[in-house]
Amino acid sequence: MGGENVLKNKPAPDIYLKCAEELKISPVSCVVVEDSETGVQSAKSANMKCIAIPNRYTKDQDFSKADKSLNNIQKINVELINNVFQLA
Repeated sequence: MGGENVLKNKPAPDIYLKCAEELKISPVSCVVVEDSETGVQSAKSANMKCIAIPNRYTKDQDFSKADKSLNNIQKINVELINNVFQLA
């Protein structure tokens, strides 16, 4: 699923809300992995948890709204995801 499936693109939350709808799950039960500030804004606007993994092009963007920031996707595991959901 991509931006062509929704009316508004990121940073609007439409794409993530559409995904949750298609999966028949609540947005608050979702965790998004993003590599851009705009993507993080979109995920948080959808009321989802967000893990940021900046890349070489986005490393200087503001990822402060992400629930967790990592430097490597291989660090994502079930324990980390559970911890993200326990953050207040």
